[in-house]
Amino acid sequence: MRLWMNEPLKAHTTFQIGGPAEELAAPESEEELLALLARAPALVLGAGSNLLVRDAGVAGLTVLLGKDFARIEIEGETIFAQAGARLSHLAQQAMRAGLAGLEFAAGIPGSVGGAVAMNAGAYGGEMKDVLVRCRHLLPDGSCVPLFSDVLALVDGRVPLIVEVKHHGGAARNAAAAWEHLHAYAGPYCVESFHPLAMRYFRLNAPDVIRGQLAMGGARRTGETGAVVHFALKHLLVNCLSRPHFVAYSCPEDHTLAMWLMRRFFHSLLAAWTLRSQEALDGALARGYRLPIFEGFTPRRDGARPSC
Repeated sequence: MRLWMNEPLKAHTTFQIGGPAEELAAPESEEELLALLARAPALVLGAGSNLLVRDAGVAGLTVLLGKDFARIEIEGETIFAQAGARLSHLAQQAMRAGLAGLEFAAGIPGSVGGAVAMNAGAYGGEMKDVLVRCRHLLPDGSCVPLFSDVLALVDGRVPLIVEVKHHGGAARNAAAAWEHLHAYAGPYCVESFHPLAMRYFRLNAPDVIRGQLAMGGARRTGETGAVVHFALKHLLVNCLSRPHFVAYSCPEDHTLAMWLMRRFFHSLLAAWTLRSQEALDGALARGYRLPIFEGFTPRRDGARPSC
């Protein structure tokens, strides 16, 4: 492993600007990389493209993935590339092997890892169009599984609640989820805080059970904008998603909209996320038919959840 103290990052960015990294480490093996990530939070640096580093530099640990993480291997029509490989080099290797699909990447600077993280694209092509599998390491050495891996593991043995996130585009994420779910034979439903994600399923997969996630209480700093929070709190987004059920933060459901849902519309309500038997009992008593719980096992005597 190579180590630098107060190393100027302008030597490691394509714009050639940036102050010093307090500590810069270049691991030479996966074991060294995991040891670094387990030690402290770190900024992981690839080719340093599209990166502006302030003159004051970066405090703490910066990890540089260089030539020791740039291996590219081709097996048949599949390319295996490490995060530190240059994207342009990957495109060249694909061309030499007679493989199509990476032409858009020929002129994109940066590394494979950065390109996957930000879904780099150009000329109508994107990394999501060619990516088959991504190995995402955690500090403990485990990997974050792909959605397809989870579906294959569960294989219909238990019902699934699939939450569609909005980062990167709610409708786009919904479309990506549907690409895998439309061939999945097991029972599942989908839900999201973003109404456009559920609107996608309403328009493109109307038979899939969909739920609108919502929250009550005061807006927390950094979560959502005031307008978005107000719309979610009072279920104003339901006109877009037209959900089969509403999943609400049970302890904060003291709103007129939720009162109307229970008293007049008799909507199917799910309570999230319950973390104790007491909270579960309270949700069932308040008319929630679909409790979403974690961190404990509901007792077998008395009322039991319906999911």
